[in-house]
Amino acid sequence: NDIGKKLGCGATMTSLCRTHACGIELSECFTLDGLKELAEKNEIGKAVIPLEKLLLDYPEIQVTENQAKRFSNGGSLMRERLRNMGEDGIYRVYGNGIFLGLGELTQTDLLVKRVYNNV
Repeated sequence: NDIGKKLGCGATMTSLCRTHACGIELSECFTLDGLKELAEKNEIGKAVIPLEKLLLDYPEIQVTENQAKRFSNGGSLMRERLRNMGEDGIYRVYGNGIFLGLGELTQTDLLVKRVYNNV
């Protein structure tokens, strides 16, 4: 509709096929029939995309084992005790190579935004 207004002739979209969204390619997607087939074979786990893959737009921060425990329990981390810090903003937080969640780096702290259970 917006394009049609700009062109002065009107427009209607009748279909849409996204080929890429949030870091996921169309080739990685499943049809409903494909999902049904996987479920019948008890292989639905093959269709699960790791959450952190959807968050690759955010830079990564590695924390120590003790910092990872604190972060996972909802505690903020002092910026001065973190290594290789970049600009303020949202980061993917990892401890021992395991994705812990999202943190927001401020001038003084790394605040917990979301913690994800890695069971």
